[in-house]
Amino acid sequence: GGALLSADPVAQLVTPQVPSQGPYAEREFSCAVGEGAGAIRFESYALGWYVHDDAGDTVVVHTGSIPGFKATTGFLWDRRIGIGVLCNSDAGFLARALFQAGIDLARGRDPQPSLLAFHRLQQQADRDREAARALPRLSLDASAAYAGHYRDQGCWGELDIEHQGDSLRATAAGGRAYRIERVGDSRFRMAVDLDRPHPAWFDVSFELGDDGRTQALRMDDGVVVQRQAAA
Repeated sequence: GGALLSADPVAQLVTPQVPSQGPYAEREFSCAVGEGAGAIRFESYALGWYVHDDAGDTVVVHTGSIPGFKATTGFLWDRRIGIGVLCNSDAGFLARALFQAGIDLARGRDPQPSLLAFHRLQQQADRDREAARALPRLSLDASAAYAGHYRDQGCWGELDIEHQGDSLRATAAGGRAYRIERVGDSRFRMAVDLDRPHPAWFDVSFELGDDGRTQALRMDDGVVVQRQAAA
């Protein structure tokens, strides 16, 4: 069979469109490999793919997950080498570590330093998770500081947060429900409210005003949902 796409649209797919920078940068590989001319730089988002420079080589990559599974696939673009990693594990760094090891081996580089760096990150994540389990759960009085009606201008629309058991429940417009659990003194995670042992989740935080009252909920992608004044 012939090619499905000509060279021009393929090039557009992997042409950087938006730099990945600032406090919400992905840093999916530079968090372990490091940043700079001899490591990873120019991290950007293209059309469905993340693109970065790894010591002179262009790497095109995409990650994905569902509860219980992680995947990373990508290319050493100019060398026409593809690597795919599928893991039946919730370990957040495992698929990325194995993908980076493949990149290192393809470039003739020792993979041990990046594997060890990802391993340390996974160990820290595991320690954070265990520490979160030891935290006292939210009481009704404590959760009252966060409960209320929230609104933004696009991503979420309306969001109602209320106390439920030892956590918080957020209900979006349309009735989709999320669970919000405390994972640190001021850190929370928001999970799709599914009957699964390992639901997909993302980090959130509550922003306080000068009076110490909760004013907004900030998502890990930078979206801010403002708390509305009580009627």
